[in-house]
Formats: sequence, structure tokens, C-alpha cells
Amino acid sequence: MHKFLYTLAATLIMHAMHGTAATISGKVTEAENGNPLPGASVYLEGYNTSGTDTDDDGTYTITMPDGHYTIWCEFMGYKEQKKKIRLRGSATVNFAMETAIEELATVEVSARTSHIATEQVQMSVQHLEVEDLKKMPALLGEQDLIKSFQLMPGVKAESDGGSGFQVRGGEASQNLVLLDNATVNNAGHLLGFFSTFNSDVTRGATLYKGQMPAKYGGRIASVLDIATSNGDLENYRADGSIGLLASKLTVQGPLQKGKSSFLVAGRRTYLDLFLKATEDYKNTKLYFYDLNAKLNFRLGKRDQLEINAFNGTDHLAINSIGSMQWSNTVFSGKWSHRFSETLDLTSEVFYSAHHTENWLKIMDSYYSDNGKNCQTALYEDLTWETGAHTLNAGWQSSYFDVISGEWNTRALYEREQRYAWENDFWIGDEIKVNKRLTTLLGLRMPIFTVLGGSPFYTIDDNNGDILSTQDYAKGDFVKTYTNLEPRASANYRLTQSKSLKAAYAYNVQNIHTIKDGVTSMPMDRFTISTNFIRPETSNQFSLGYAQTMHDREGLYKDAYEFTVEGYYKMMDNVLDYRNGVTSETHIEMDRLVKAGRGRSY
Repeated sequence: MHKFLYTLAATLIMHAMHGTAATISGKVTEAENGNPLPGASVYLEGYNTSGTDTDDDGTYTITMPDGHYTIWCEFMGYKEQKKKIRLRGSATVNFAMETAIEELATVEVSARTSHIATEQVQMSVQHLEVEDLKKMPALLGEQDLIKSFQLMPGVKAESDGGSGFQVRGGEASQNLVLLDNATVNNAGHLLGFFSTFNSDVTRGATLYKGQMPAKYGGRIASVLDIATSNGDLENYRADGSIGLLASKLTVQGPLQKGKSSFLVAGRRTYLDLFLKATEDYKNTKLYFYDLNAKLNFRLGKRDQLEINAFNGTDHLAINSIGSMQWSNTVFSGKWSHRFSETLDLTSEVFYSAHHTENWLKIMDSYYSDNGKNCQTALYEDLTWETGAHTLNAGWQSSYFDVISGEWNTRALYEREQRYAWENDFWIGDEIKVNKRLTTLLGLRMPIFTVLGGSPFYTIDDNNGDILSTQDYAKGDFVKTYTNLEPRASANYRLTQSKSLKAAYAYNVQNIHTIKDGVTSMPMDRFTISTNFIRPETSNQFSLGYAQTMHDREGLYKDAYEFTVEGYYKMMDNVLDYRNGVTSETHIEMDRLVKAGRGRSY
């Protein structure tokens, strides 16, 4: 009781000394089309530790005592803006940023980092904006988002020229790839030669290589979160390009000016069109296409609705000999509501599906191999900023329908299909302890329930033989895995331009992809955790140093960023095929795989 009274008295004294806490919030958008600008820097003049960056929706919140302030907004490639405000209780300050165009006798290109590397408590994060993507090398005229990330530290290509990527010793299947928060299970076109994502509709992307925020989970290596453009709210536009392998077209504009917009984009290769001119290969198919569509509605000052659709399909076929076809399909609807300047809710429902269809016919023999990985999910995420705390909490419920293999030959038909229901709960808190120390604490709890509807087995772990079989009705609970995933990171500011960082993360993965070779292919087999196959897990420790520096002449403040990080990661229950078997040896995945351990540093 005495401790409580002491705390209450200290709080009242601090409020009396520093004034009543108030909030400044708002949204940063492009003046040209009204699209949000995530990652814009907003700060108060004369208060070096009061700055923040806008989130994916372009919104920000700063908590300060009542008073008079000058608030600045900066973003690379746009004219900086400042506004003077009198803060009493709360204030809403929006910025519409105009593109910076300057004509100089000698053209110089420069940018200000605004201490992003030293201020950000999150470790091992790489941001890539659309302007950065345009500066990256283009392969045969095609800008490629994933290949751009492959150039960054801690990331390597899974194979030469492939779009699969490995992060800090993990496999490509251990990366969670999100498109507007919906899962994309295979991110490659033309056997990985191109990535699935059209750069013309990409607004930006963030790669978390180590400790990730608590709202992300389901993979043990990394998270790649990709956001697409909302469409121009003010003007109608059409953009297109013709490349050596593919052409693309994007059309966007307002449905109701300033309030709603649409965006439709398509891309297709046309190698097969040239093959049709030859007699021997006129029935050969060799192409991919992808389609993006998005509707954006501003429902008043506090609500926004986004509806997204995506489909990417590849088809390779040689006359009547054989065919390979795979596709990704995503549908999602997201509603964002702002209760107040400090409280936001995001609700989303999405469906994600990856299908493979392969067949081969040689003389009188016919063989087909199909598979799928489908996820239907409901997502709720709440963010509350109060004082020195930024709280984030949420829940996601997902239903999985996975066919690890469906084989059909003249003499045999086999199929293994698995079902699961997963509920994830999370809470995170970014705490500004003092002017030097900021911490980010998070806890995620996945509850993964394996559902009946197909046979389950007792397996001899030495040779993979089936010892017994159990049948469960569809919907029966077979086994439930409950885990706790703690995450923590800290940023200690040594000086205004230097900081030390440390982080720890524990991650769990229940959706598994097993491949025959070193490269991810559309024929790779999916499976889930079962009564025999346990979840994959990882523990990762990281330590880093960040510094911003001036240019040599001292003309541009914070012209360079320098960061260095070390990490140690331990992985458990990592799956691979047993010795002497391949993906086609047995239909039962439990018989094929064996769990092992790994480490990387």
C-alpha cells in the first residue's frame, strides 16, 4: 500500500513539473495522389528524442506535455515541411508532401537519414521503398523486389539467378512472405527466375531478419512484409513498359475524387507467342502472368477500407508430353479504424492458396502429381500509444487445408490431405525508458491444433516404417501444440549519432516445405506438424552497433549510416528427407522426413 501511494505521489509531482501529457497525431500522404507515406520522419524542433516514423498507413503519434511546438516532417525525395502548433490536450497535424524538384547548375543527389539506424529499437531490419527499388539493377528490363533484398547483408540467393532467398542460415521455406498481410507461399515465376511481385504496384517492403515484432510469426528465419499502392485518389493514370521477356500495364485513378480509388495491374511474358510461329513447338506453353487489383475507400476521417486481389500463374508445357502449372491466389479485405489519436484497430480477413498441377505422359504411361497449401484467416490488431509506451496486441485465427501429394497413375491413386486450426495471440510494448534507453518486449502464443480427416500413423523413427494407423473423423482434435515465443530488444543511445543494440527471439514454425534439391521448386511438398512431425523452432541472439555520419565536407548532416551486427542462431526439429528416399518414395510425409538440429552465426 505504501509503495502504491509513493508511486501515485511521484506521478502527480512529475505531472505538476512537466505539464499534462498530450498527443500529436496525424497522417503523412503524397500531395499528388493522397497515398500514405510509410517511414516518413516526424519530429519536434529542439526535442531530439521526440521523433518517430510513420507506420504502414502513414500515421504517427507523439506524446508531449502541453505547450507551443514546431513540428517537422521529412521524407527522402519530398520537400520537408514544418508547422507551428499550440498543444493543449491533443492535436491532429497532417502533412501532404510534395515531390522535391530542384534545378542546379551541377546536379547533386543527397538524402537525410534522420537517425533511423540509431533511433530504431528493432534490430536486423531492412526497409526498401519504391524509389530504392528503381535504383537497383534490372534483370532483362525487370525490376525485382526479392533480388534487390538478396543484395543486402545477411541474405543470399538460394541459387544463381533464383528468386528464393535464405536469411542467416535458414531455408527459403522458413521465410514468411506477406502481401498486404496475406501469406504468399511460393514467391517465384519461371522456376524462380523472376519473383512474383510486380514492382509497379509495390509501395515498399520490410525484411525482418532477426527479432521480429510479436504480431509476426509462423516462420523461424525471417518475415518479408510487402505493401502495395492504394491507387491515385486525384488523377487517372496509365503506366506500362515493354521488356525483353515481359510487358506490364498499370491503370489507376479515383472512383470518387479524394475519397476512393482503384488500381489494376497486369504482367505477362510472351516467349510462347514466338514459339507458336514454329511448326515443332507451336503447342508449347512457356509463360507466366500476374494480376493485381485493389480498391481503396476513405470512410470518413477515422475509417479506411482496402480490398485486394492477386493471382500469379506459371504454365510450362511441351506439346502433349508433359505440363507443369503452379499458381498463387490471394484475396483480402482490411478495415482500419482510429478510435482516437492514440488508439487504432486493424481488422482483416484473407484467403491465400498455392496450387501445383503436374503431369507427364510417355507412350502409354500417364502420371500426375498435384498439391496445394490453402489458408483462410481472420486477423485483429490493436495499437495504443500512451506516454512512454506503444502497446500492440492482437489475435489471428487460421484454417489450413494442405494436400502434400495427390498421385494418379494407370494403376494407383493416392492422396494425403491434412487440416489444421491455428490461433495466435500476441502482445508487444515499446518502452522509452529514458532519453538513452528504449526497449521492445513482446510475447506471442501460437496454439496449433492438428485436425482429423485423414489417417495418422505411429512411425518407427529408425527406418520410417508404419507401426500402426489411427483414423480420425474430419474436425476431430488429433494433437495440439502450444508454445510461448518471447522476443526482446533494446537500443542504448551512446550519443546522438551512436547506439548499441541487443535482441533475442524465439520462433516456432508449423507449416513445412520439404524439397528434393538445393533450390525451391513448384513440385516441393508441403506438410504440417502432425502427431509425429513436431514444430520447427529457433533461438536467435543478436548484438549490433549503429552510427550516422556526416559527409567528408560536412555539408550534409547524417549523410551516411553505418551498422554492424553479429548473431547466433540455434534451430531444432529442422526437417529433411531420410537417407535413400525422395518426395515420390511414399505418399505419407511422416515416413519420409527426419528431424535434425542446426546452427548459424
